[in-house]
Amino acid sequence: MKRFSVSFAESASMDTAAGETEQNFADVQVPAGKNLSEDLTVKNSPVLFGCRTGICGTCVVEVIAGAEALPAPDEDELEILDLYADGQPAARLACQIDLQADITIRAQCKARWSGA
Repeated sequence: MKRFSVSFAESASMDTAAGETEQNFADVQVPAGKNLSEDLTVKNSPVLFGCRTGICGTCVVEVIAGAEALPAPDEDELEILDLYADGQPAARLACQIDLQADITIRAQCKARWSGA
C-alpha cells in the first residue's frame, strides 16, 4: 500500500504561547487515503484532536506544502473553518484530511486555545 509523509513545520507561537519547550516531531508515514486522525497521536504529532468528526475545531492546521493535492474541504468543514480559522486560506481540519500526497502542516490549536 502506498504511504505518504506528513511533516510538521515548527511554530514558535504555538510553543511559546503556553510556555512549553520546543519539541521536534519526526515525519509520520500515513497510508494513502487514510484519515490523518487515525495515525496522528499525542506521541508522534503536535496536532491535538477532540471530536474527530469535524465539529470542534481542535485539530485546525495550516497546510504549508501539498495542499494542491488534497481534496477540497466540503461545506461542513468550510463552516467550521469560518468559525475557528477565519481569514486563513491554508487552514484545514486535520481530522477531515484523507491523505493523497506528502504534506507539511503546522498545528494551530495550542496557540488558539491559549489565547495567543
